[in-house]
Parts: sequence; structure tokens; C-alpha cells
Amino acid sequence: MPQKNIKLYHTALIMNKLILISILFSLLILSAQAQYLTEGTPDSINISTPNQLSDSTSMADTIIHDGMFSHLNIVADPRLDTLLIIHQEENIRKGGIEGYRLQLFQGSKPEALRVKAKFISKYHSFKVYTPFIAPDVYVRIGDFREESEAVKLKYAIKKDFPHAIVIPSIIEYPKLKN
Repeated sequence: MPQKNIKLYHTALIMNKLILISILFSLLILSAQAQYLTEGTPDSINISTPNQLSDSTSMADTIIHDGMFSHLNIVADPRLDTLLIIHQEENIRKGGIEGYRLQLFQGSKPEALRVKAKFISKYHSFKVYTPFIAPDVYVRIGDFREESEAVKLKYAIKKDFPHAIVIPSIIEYPKLKN
């Protein structure tokens, strides 16, 4: 019996040493990480792409850090600026951006004008469009960025216009608020 107790004692002693070593190793790693994090400041951090072609900074933004102003320099591939310009030109060419409108009517011009007048008399805060796409005239309203906004209006006017449908459309640019 004493032999078993000695073996258990040695096993427990080894386990305690392993636990102590793992705790010391964890503390060493945590202190190294803390030292690494405190050495970096917002002024010295650069975000760059892995395959950077040049060291020129194409964009710079100002950030607020603890009430003091610091600069965050974003070093990016100059081709990103080119892609942004292409995207802007494409939106200008389309005449708007992708969005949604509510279609109230599709048919003859006299009937479309009657539906348009009925809508304007009750809901004058929305812009009404009457495009002609042969052979019909359509009555479409609103410039909604999200489909949910159009659906909300659809249910609000359901009593007066029960056949309204939400359609994807190129919409006008939203007005910027001051």
C-alpha cells in the first residue's frame, strides 16, 4: 500500500508543476500582448492592402480618439479610386440608383391621368411618375431605397388603391439633408 501512495504523491506533484508552468506561460503571453497593444498609437497605425503597388496614400480620414484629434492614414491601392470614379459615372449614366416604386396603374393615358389626379388629391407628399412604355402608360409613385418602405406605403394606401404593386426601378437620388 505505501508504494501506491508514493506513486499518487509523485503524480500529484508532477500535475501541480504542469499547472504552474501553464499558468506562468499564459501570464507571459498575456503580458507580451499587452505590451504590443500599448506600443501602437493611432498615429502609427497604417491599414494597407496585402498586394500594395505603391506607398502613396490615396485617402486620409480624421478620427476622434479620447477627445483628441488623430489622423488615420489609409494606404490603399490607387485602383480603388479608379473603381469609385467608374461607379459614380455609371450611376450618372443610369440617371439614378437602384430602388423601388409603387405602381398604381397600367393602361390607357386618360385612365392613367385620372388615377394620378386621384392619388395627388389624397397623398400630395409623394412624387408621381407617368412613364409611357408602349403601348401603356404607367402611374408609379415614390423613390424608395428599401423595398420595405414601398410595402409600408402600399398597405397605407390599400383602401384607395388595392391593386398597387411594388416594382424594382431606377429612382432619383435622395435629397441630402443639411
